[in-house]
Amino acid sequence: MKQTILSFIILLLLTCFSDCIFLQNMEAEDNSLRNPCPLLGRIKDNKRVRAASFNGYTYIELSSRETIYIETKFVESVDSIDNDKSFSEYLGYYKLICKIEKPPFYNDISIVKNKL
Repeated sequence: MKQTILSFIILLLLTCFSDCIFLQNMEAEDNSLRNPCPLLGRIKDNKRVRAASFNGYTYIELSSRETIYIETKFVESVDSIDNDKSFSEYLGYYKLICKIEKPPFYNDISIVKNKL
């Protein structure tokens, strides 16, 4: 009997916890970042980014009204990227979101400067 009650309580807590995460996730998606271009990668300390972020990811609404989520570092701090794989991923997101190959500040990005 005690084990059944304990199992029920654990199940109830897990359900409540997952619902809380789901609701926070939905709130971030509803507040998705719109029109982050051309500064995508260098949007620092911005209320809109904080409102659209959840667990290290930022929700972004594309021009097609589709919502995607990307790591917040690709929104705020492209200069912190220190490897080619992550930088290539950032450029892919930039092209998808902004519809151009590179940001106007491309040559000023740390990883690019270090290669020149």
